[in-house]
Amino acid sequence: MVQFPVIFARVSKLTQDWQRQVSDLEPVCESRGWGAPYIISEKGSASKRRNSQRPEVQQLRELVAAGKVSHVLITEVSRLSRLPSQAHALLEELTAAGVSIYLHRYNIETLLPNGRLNPIASMLFALTAEFGRAETEDRADRILSGQAEARRKGKHLGRPAGTSLEDEDLLKKWPKIAKLLRGNRSVREIAQLEEVSATTVQAVRAALVRKGELKARKDVPVAS
Repeated sequence: MVQFPVIFARVSKLTQDWQRQVSDLEPVCESRGWGAPYIISEKGSASKRRNSQRPEVQQLRELVAAGKVSHVLITEVSRLSRLPSQAHALLEELTAAGVSIYLHRYNIETLLPNGRLNPIASMLFALTAEFGRAETEDRADRILSGQAEARRKGKHLGRPAGTSLEDEDLLKKWPKIAKLLRGNRSVREIAQLEEVSATTVQAVRAALVRKGELKARKDVPVAS
């Protein structure tokens, strides 16, 4: 079976471009004789979503399961995920399948020539995964601090007054949350399961109430 290297490139925002990551990694494939790479690109945050919620990760898993992948190339660990647990899960899956991850920042592979896990690469992988998580938390803290300062100055935060996401769009965006709500799961439980804020779950619940699919609860106000 012919195997090929896979470049996994990810950017957090839709306005960003992942092509620079590909440009950095393509010469590596050529210089090491790995062949032309297959490119998987993703746009979106990986700080909250599990691997199972990311179609691009599922695509990578399918290629690996089919035995088609020789190497996975990333510029840094956070491109796989900013959740250390999810990044490590992928490392374990790829290692078990005999697929080495190339970390461009350190010019190192996770597998040794004998197929065993490279202890130095494993250590770097763990450290940089934690650095990615810490960076995300620091960014969130800065945002919250900035919001608090804006409130102290009396500035309006969020969408302009009088605007909201239409109910149909909201339900299309969060179909799994809507399904769990229809199954009488609690707001807190759903927020934990889907790794979203309780406010998001409550907004979806309010949309279902307005559509007549759920009954309003006295302790949960429905936004107009």
